[in-house]
Amino acid sequence: MNADASYNHRLEQALDLQKRYLDDAALPRVKSEFESLHGTFQNFRNVLLRKSLVREDPYKEEQKISEIELPPNTEIGELEKADQLGLRLSMFDSQLDFLLRFYQFSTDFLTLKRIKLLLGLTKFIHWDNLSTTSTQINTRVLAEMVGKVRGGSDTFSVQVINNAQNQLAEACNKIVRALKTLSTHHRERYKLEVRRSVIDLLNLQEPA
Repeated sequence: MNADASYNHRLEQALDLQKRYLDDAALPRVKSEFESLHGTFQNFRNVLLRKSLVREDPYKEEQKISEIELPPNTEIGELEKADQLGLRLSMFDSQLDFLLRFYQFSTDFLTLKRIKLLLGLTKFIHWDNLSTTSTQINTRVLAEMVGKVRGGSDTFSVQVINNAQNQLAEACNKIVRALKTLSTHHRERYKLEVRRSVIDLLNLQEPA
């Protein structure tokens, strides 16, 4: 076995071990984090709905979803914030529900394309930097609404909002780290296939 073939064999073994770890341990935890994210987000959103700071999407139940679609992140007019942010939060909720119902949390199913969608979904709101000066539009507008809750006298709602934000930030950070590991796995697997199909095919030899 030449040096290239030996390296490829060792790399394949390492990738196979990592795949088993991802499928058996890491990705089930990612699904669990998404479940936690979904439940916590619903508690967070319900506070805003109760306070009439955002509005429910009246057509939410009529949506037909066949693949993850990221909510818009375009500018929102001052008079449209309650409606437009409400629609985007509702869409985020629906996407999480679809994800948990129909996605398979395995290395084979979670391709690089789907990983990109999931990363975009977890970054829909920058929960660890919920600020009115954020450059991310949805985060900035949501921070304005949250500021109104925190500026009120309803201490229970403030506590729910604060606890939920911390939990959402923690869950998203864990998901992102795991998805980046999965992304690296796919890229290394791709490079291995390239070595085999191109470099090994050429059977390059060291000059005598």
